[in-house]
Amino acid sequence: MIYIILSVFCSVIIANLLKIFTSGKKNSILVIFLGNYFFAAIFSLFTNDTPFNKINPSDIILGSFAGFFLLTNFLIYKKNIQINGLSLSVSVMRSSLLIPIILALVLWNETIKSLNVLGIIVVLISFILMSGKKHPHNLLWLFTLFCFTGTTDLFFKLYNVYGINSINLFLFFAFSTSLFLNIILIFIQKIQFNWKEFSYGLILGLPNQLTALFFMKALNILPASIAYPVLASSVVIVTYITDIFIWKTKFTKKEGIIFIIILLGIILLNIN
Repeated sequence: MIYIILSVFCSVIIANLLKIFTSGKKNSILVIFLGNYFFAAIFSLFTNDTPFNKINPSDIILGSFAGFFLLTNFLIYKKNIQINGLSLSVSVMRSSLLIPIILALVLWNETIKSLNVLGIIVVLISFILMSGKKHPHNLLWLFTLFCFTGTTDLFFKLYNVYGINSINLFLFFAFSTSLFLNIILIFIQKIQFNWKEFSYGLILGLPNQLTALFFMKALNILPASIAYPVLASSVVIVTYITDIFIWKTKFTKKEGIIFIIILLGIILLNIN
């Protein structure tokens, strides 16, 4: 469970750093992401213990697809934070756990207890209640975030099942692909490089890499049907806390009730 806790901690750091770094309209998110993926790729490379002569094509293929979804999902996530707020964006993003959980149960015959299933249902209900009445345009962005996050997270489980070498090698290919695509977007949009924005990305890169690393280590210990909902609900709760104490966000009575429902879901998920 320690890996889940560490992944939650890093994930919440990412959410808050993104809000800080994108608060100024002049900051280019792609330059920030450039530093982010550069650091994450280099860190993954130097912590990898698999010789490159033992690289399997599946490592490259899964890593490359994961890298595409990582970058795209990050851009969608950033957009949602701007138009839908931090807590709602994190909540909807984490509700996408439904995608990898269903596939884990169907494809890999994972089993969970009835109380754990009830916990998943409780968490999903809380996310649905949280959406409230939103503009159709905003709902479309939330739905897109749901789909891309679920697909991105699925690649972690796919490598956990079909990957040949170390986790860090997979992450190296994933973050390198994101870095390459990020550079292409910068050239296409003719964005000017800025060292300050790049340094923001370097700061963001460490928790970004560690979030994925710790969660993939957790998948080696826990079934996906438990690891995904525990991570998702925990991230939502901690993000709520940071919203209250750091960003001084005022929540309604309904949102307080939802917070309690999520807490109940976490308890049910952790019953063995």
